[in-house]
Amino acid sequence: MTVYIDMLIILNFLVNYIFIKITALLTFTEYKITRIIFASFIGAICSIMIIYDISVCLSLVLKFLSIILCCYIAFGYRGIYRFLKNIIVMFCTYMLFTGFLVVISEYSTQFFIKNFSFYVSINPLLFVIGISVFYILISVIEYLFFRQAPEYLYNIVVETDYESFTATAFYDTGFKLRDVLCNNGVIMCCLDFLMKVGAFNTAAAVSDFYDKGNSVNSSILPLFYSDVSGGGMLAGIKLNRVYVTKNNKNIELKNIVLAVSKNNFSQSEEIIFGKDIYDRLGN
Repeated sequence: MTVYIDMLIILNFLVNYIFIKITALLTFTEYKITRIIFASFIGAICSIMIIYDISVCLSLVLKFLSIILCCYIAFGYRGIYRFLKNIIVMFCTYMLFTGFLVVISEYSTQFFIKNFSFYVSINPLLFVIGISVFYILISVIEYLFFRQAPEYLYNIVVETDYESFTATAFYDTGFKLRDVLCNNGVIMCCLDFLMKVGAFNTAAAVSDFYDKGNSVNSSILPLFYSDVSGGGMLAGIKLNRVYVTKNNKNIELKNIVLAVSKNNFSQSEEIIFGKDIYDRLGN
C-alpha cells in the first residue's frame, strides 16, 4: 500500500484530537482548544514511525511515550495522580480503538495499521464527512452528559508552608465544615490524597497531629465538626495561597484552611469545598 505522509498526518491529527477530547471529558479535566490542537499535531508527527520497520514492542513503547507527551502538552502537569489518570484513560481509549480497527482491517482492505498508527484508503470527501459526524456526536454527548461538570469541578493550586500541589476541587452543596475559631474558609481533602500528589511534608505534619492524640501544635489548626456520628476534630493546615481556575481565570483566595481527613472520601473528588468558598469565586 502506498502511504501519503500528508494524509497520514491529517488522519492521525484528527484521531489524536478526538482521543484527547474524550480523555478530558472522562477525567473532567479542564482544557484549552489551542493546547489540544498542538498536542494532536505532535502526536500526528509521531505517527510517521509507520514508515519504519520496527518491532511491535518498540512501536508500542514509542506510542505510549507519544501519549505521555500529548497528555503533558494538552493538560499540563497537575500532580502525579491527575497526570497518571489522564495517561491511563487516553492509553486505554487508544488501545480500545486500535483493537476495533484491527477487527475491521481483517475484513476490509481500506484500513491499514502499522506501528500502532492508522492509515485509511478512502475518498477524502467521505473521510471528512465521517470525521465531522463523529465529532458532532462527541459534542452532543459532551453537551448532554458533561455540560454540568464545569459548574462543580475546578482546577485548584494549593500552597502550604511545606509545598504546593494541584488538584481538582469539587463544589459540594452539602459541605458544611467551618472554622468557627478563626472564621477562615475551609476546603477539605483526605490524608491519602496528600501522599498521592507528593505533599509528603504536609502529610507528615497531619499524621503527627493524629498520632499524638490530636495535640495542638503551631502548624496545625484544630477544626471541630458535628455529624450524625457525633462529630470530632480534624487537622487543619493554614494555607499561604489558594488559586482556583474559573472561566479561564485564576482567582486567588485568602484566609483558607485545608482540613485533612484520615478517611478517604466516598467519591473520587480530590478536594471538596462548600457554598462559602463557591460564593467567593464570583460569576
